[in-house]
Amino acid sequence: METRNIFLYWVGKEYKLIHILRNLIYLHSKNGKGYQVHLITDENINQYINNIPEYFNKLCYAHQADFVRVNVICDYGGIWLDSDTIVLNSLDSLFDYTIIKDGFFIKHSNNTTFYNGIFGSKKQTPLMIDWKNRIINILNKSINIEWHEIGADILDEFDKCLYNNYEVIDGEKSLFPVHWTECETEFVNKPFDNYKTIIREYQPLIALVRSVYSKIEDMSISEEEILQASMPLNYFINKSLENMLIKTDLVS
Repeated sequence: METRNIFLYWVGKEYKLIHILRNLIYLHSKNGKGYQVHLITDENINQYINNIPEYFNKLCYAHQADFVRVNVICDYGGIWLDSDTIVLNSLDSLFDYTIIKDGFFIKHSNNTTFYNGIFGSKKQTPLMIDWKNRIINILNKSINIEWHEIGADILDEFDKCLYNNYEVIDGEKSLFPVHWTECETEFVNKPFDNYKTIIREYQPLIALVRSVYSKIEDMSISEEEILQASMPLNYFINKSLENMLIKTDLVS
């Protein structure tokens, strides 16, 4: 596989907003220098990961994603995007970090905590190998683990020297502008003009969270109605569409 890969993982219910966001990812794959999107599912996972442990299917979907993201980025290199990421523009600048440096990570919560839902790396770096090995060691002992135990907790525990050749991005000032506990309020519940408090100078993408797509699903509206709504989120969906080199109708 080439370096310019985007990896996603999704199993279970197909939420309407997730479908919209995934379409934006695919459409932006032709922006800039372009990149290849790999949507990993329970049907094709064996094409990407060898020797999947028997306990994998007993893990909750979130921990399955934790396992998958580290394995594929360690083995192939590229960028990992959680499926609730909204891509706003070309990702060339993020891919550049995987060429000029070893990759990039994002911190949130006042730049104190690593976020494992969006990151990029060259393959087989010391950090990625260590992360992969730690996950295997933890899960081989027990699959009854804490929510962040094989994700952000490991990243926060790593020695700082492992990040020496990674770009560590302050999410609050760019890609993770809203604290995860406030995402539903800021992106969905507040008036449209609230987008002005969310936009940042550098923002090729934005990290959303489960509460956003779950809230919109609970509204029982169609994808077309989502696109025509006047939530703060709609500003960013519209901006994403405006920034595409190839214009298209998102709902078809």
